[in-house]
Amino acid sequence: EKLPDNLVARIEANSLDENDILVTVNSESLYDFIKNGFKSRYDSDKFISIEGEEADYIYIDSQAEHTLFKPIIKYQDTMKKDFVEVAEAVSSKLMTLSIGLDNDKVRIIENAGMSVIPRTVGYDGWKDEKFEAAVINEYKGLKKTPEYIMFAGSEIIGQDAGSSALKEYIHENDIKIAMIETTFQRENIEQSGLIGLVEESGYNAVRAFTTWNYIQNRYQYYNYPGSEEIENTFFRAVIERNIRLIYFKPFKEFKDNYIYITDVDEYKRMFDSLKKRLETHNISFGEASVMMPYKIGLMQKWIITVGAIAGGMILLTAFIPLKAKYRYGMFSILAILALGAYEIRPVLAELLSAFGAAVVFPCLAVLYLLNKCRKYMNLENESEGLANILKWSIKDLVAAVCISLAGAIYTSSVIADINYLLEINIFRGVKAAQLLPIVIFALLYISFIGLNLEQKNSKLSIKAIKDILNANIKVWVVIVGLVLLAAGYIYIARTGQETSVQPMNIEMILRNFLENVLLARPRTKEFLIAFPALMLTIYTIIRRLGWLPFIFGLAAVIGQTSVVNTFMHLRTPIYLSITRTGYSLLFGVILGIIYIVALEALIRLYKKIREKYCNA
Repeated sequence: EKLPDNLVARIEANSLDENDILVTVNSESLYDFIKNGFKSRYDSDKFISIEGEEADYIYIDSQAEHTLFKPIIKYQDTMKKDFVEVAEAVSSKLMTLSIGLDNDKVRIIENAGMSVIPRTVGYDGWKDEKFEAAVINEYKGLKKTPEYIMFAGSEIIGQDAGSSALKEYIHENDIKIAMIETTFQRENIEQSGLIGLVEESGYNAVRAFTTWNYIQNRYQYYNYPGSEEIENTFFRAVIERNIRLIYFKPFKEFKDNYIYITDVDEYKRMFDSLKKRLETHNISFGEASVMMPYKIGLMQKWIITVGAIAGGMILLTAFIPLKAKYRYGMFSILAILALGAYEIRPVLAELLSAFGAAVVFPCLAVLYLLNKCRKYMNLENESEGLANILKWSIKDLVAAVCISLAGAIYTSSVIADINYLLEINIFRGVKAAQLLPIVIFALLYISFIGLNLEQKNSKLSIKAIKDILNANIKVWVVIVGLVLLAAGYIYIARTGQETSVQPMNIEMILRNFLENVLLARPRTKEFLIAFPALMLTIYTIIRRLGWLPFIFGLAAVIGQTSVVNTFMHLRTPIYLSITRTGYSLLFGVILGIIYIVALEALIRLYKKIREKYCNA
């Protein structure tokens, strides 16, 4: 009864449906703001403004695809059986439409000496030339031209009409385009038209980090007294992931998501500490820097690929004996095919080349290790002095890491491109590149060593495989196998941020400590497990300890793939990756020595106990 007659007529004519939006406004100034915002941005057939006696109304013609629903609710009968599923509409995407800047808030920000960084929101079908022109005019009305521009929603402004006005405005004012990192801390949020705009700007873009809600809640996290973990998150984003713009939000209580931290001193402490830590990497607060649009030529990539192919041929001959003419012939054919691939499908060719190098060189490191193991198997004295074993194992670990580092250089060089540096493109073969070397190690180990240290040939044979398949498997071997499978799953699942398998709290606290005291944090799996495991492989081979060399060898492979994986993330500066690997190697050697001495002591203790009680 209180609605205006023309609005009632629309409802009775069924021209207003369940997907449409009706905004009731009781403030004249707010009504004018909404009405003028719509008039300047949207065509008149998309909305109607209606003035009434007690309130004013804005009617927005929305479509079904804009409607938002609660998660499906299941109604149950008295037998607790599902009776019907109900999808309850709760809102619309168009409730977040951009209709202008709040002048009062703009005035507060500018009077405080700060600049407005626009972040316009909109959706497909609601971003035409009229919308674009209105938004740009508002940007021009600011006291200071924005240094950066962010976009929200599914598309950039003007995308519907294919207009160039935004591009010209950005170019004329040298505005940097912000690409917002996803919650997985990898790549950037997808927005239609954004990549094309970045490319047309000559890559005048920076990566931005949003303080997501779950990060806001990390106040007093890991039992820290304040915002230390939020600071650590910002630090890693800037140092390791090429983030140059932080979209900051205030802290919240860890135990109550609705309570903000209002202690200004805590914010000051956090920013002062972050500033000091960043200065050690020659990074300071201020205007965000832009990376040069670096690219390498196709011929350079092809030359790198030829090197990786040569490494692959060396690996192949470890399995299959090939005459020289066949080796060189196959190498030449693969090199020619690679050149053709770069001409026809360059992006696919560079990804395949990077993947090939990421697999081949860790396997070459493993091949080197197993060749050394065969040499140590031929030692006549199993009681070789511990000093010699330590010396050989350290030397072989360093050599293996150097081989894997060569692979890291090959892999990172072939994808050295601004698109990877800004994470517009990413290397997607990480998990496969970590799994394949483990499988190849197992085959090479059977070929060179044999699970019972009895293999005499240096090539993979059908007999060796049959012997493995026909072997009597003890219960403890099955248990170890299951443990290794579980460890392998955790190892692969923990790669990246996409899965629920994440590091334990104690490990994160250790990581944070190492980040604070070292230039770059070494990778935990390298120095704590994989590098010492390679040294233990040498030790257990010399001591003829049955299956143990194989088990330690599997763990050792993880370290070699990890070295290459470190350099696959081009967003991380090369000096950090090199420093990180150096620290991992140093700490890995120290722990490897400790592990070997401890195992030697256990073996000697076991022998003494056995001699004492078994002989008795």
